[in-house]
Amino acid sequence: MKNRSRGFAWFAGICSLLFSAAALAGPARTAVTGVPKIQGREIEQFVLMDYIRMKTSVNAGGPGASGFAMLPGQFVAASEDGGGVYYQAVNGFRVAQDPSAVVVGGVYVSRTGKNSMTVYFGDARNQSGPVSLLNHRPMIVEDMKKFQVAKSAPAKALKK
Repeated sequence: MKNRSRGFAWFAGICSLLFSAAALAGPARTAVTGVPKIQGREIEQFVLMDYIRMKTSVNAGGPGASGFAMLPGQFVAASEDGGGVYYQAVNGFRVAQDPSAVVVGGVYVSRTGKNSMTVYFGDARNQSGPVSLLNHRPMIVEDMKKFQVAKSAPAKALKK
């Protein structure tokens, strides 16, 4: 009887760990279908008009340990979850300690929170791949103002 109760306790412990790990992982990301809506407004992509330099640690000793720069360019909708949309930076980020190094990432934009744009690292185009939000805090308003909403140019019909 003791073996059965130990086996059940072990099984219950494993299930508890799996459920808590799934809860910490956050909502599942899915591919963007159509144009995402942010606060009721369709936003296909953003264009960063000026550099944003951040003096913060991405991970101790790893890429971006002494800060990074977000490069001007497009941020396209890559994936989404229940709370917002991941816009992937086409140009990536440059690491302060090695400007030739490029780190993939982008900005996570909340669907409901006003002025809520958070930097993330990772490839959001890969729904099963990891992404990590930087400090889980939104960017400062001055940096968010450097982003402009953009649409893709319509494809022109081929002339015959």
